[in-house]
Amino acid sequence: YHAEALNTLFLLLGTTRQNGILCVTTGPLTKAVFFKEGQVVFSGSTDMADRIGNVLVRLKMVSEEDLERIANDDDPRRFGVKLKAAGLINHEQLWEALRVQVSDICHSLVNFPVSTYFFLPNCVPYDSFSHFRIHPTQVLFQGMIQYDEAQKHAGIDPTAVDDRSPLEILSAMEEE
Repeated sequence: YHAEALNTLFLLLGTTRQNGILCVTTGPLTKAVFFKEGQVVFSGSTDMADRIGNVLVRLKMVSEEDLERIANDDDPRRFGVKLKAAGLINHEQLWEALRVQVSDICHSLVNFPVSTYFFLPNCVPYDSFSHFRIHPTQVLFQGMIQYDEAQKHAGIDPTAVDDRSPLEILSAMEEE
């Protein structure tokens, strides 16, 4: 079961104070978590839902219209810098949104349908970006809470035991 192995790896990277990048993929999606001295310092994702603009809209710091206007201009700078230059957000708001983005990408790994994962040791330079120092147990715990809440909201009892056989479950998954 990939999620359990991934959670164990996440904790191992934290307790052994590793430096490197954990990459997790499924189909066309890749999520990466950057570790420095065993703590999460950054993350990235190819999932459009994880983009900083979407985080800012979800946090109600910018509107969808502002997002589209800034996205369609010819300015080559990074998106957050363009939003700041346009006066739509300030420095503190950008940092808060980045912190939420890093945390959310990590939290999503709790129920991410993993097909491949690997760790690239020592790929994070010693002087790399490290404004967010989040302990892996904190990330996993919060991710599990969010996953359970989403299951409850969807009407699924996370403590319920599925009494179907593995073949019946597999067959049901293929039909979906």
